[in-house]
Amino acid sequence: MFIYLLNTFSANALFVVNKQKITAFIYFFVGVLKTILCFLSMLYGYGIIGVAISTVIAFLVLDFLMLKVVFNQLQKSSREFYIYFIQEIFPIIYIASICFLFFTLSSKLVTFFSDFIITGIGVVIVLIFSVPFL
Repeated sequence: MFIYLLNTFSANALFVVNKQKITAFIYFFVGVLKTILCFLSMLYGYGIIGVAISTVIAFLVLDFLMLKVVFNQLQKSSREFYIYFIQEIFPIIYIASICFLFFTLSSKLVTFFSDFIITGIGVVIVLIFSVPFL
């Protein structure tokens, strides 16, 4: 949802400078990309987790492309764009990696604890690691 909100800002900025065709092309490209990634994730048996990861990848590509076009319209340097994009995406990747590590390790912990305790521990870990970004 966070990535989608940032994308909406970029789409509005491009609408103001009369670049709707570029926005439409980017949305079409990312829609096709998302469809292909979701289909491949289902084909290879990753299920709903694969579809979720495919959706996140598609939204990251969407955000990247929209921001790149906005920065080009603002005549900003590529260096400024990459610094901004990394600052924007780093917290998301950081929290996602913590969640990924927790859930890969939690399968070993399930034998000792109930599902409710594991979920509670996961929520607490995510909250603790996300405090620096609030």
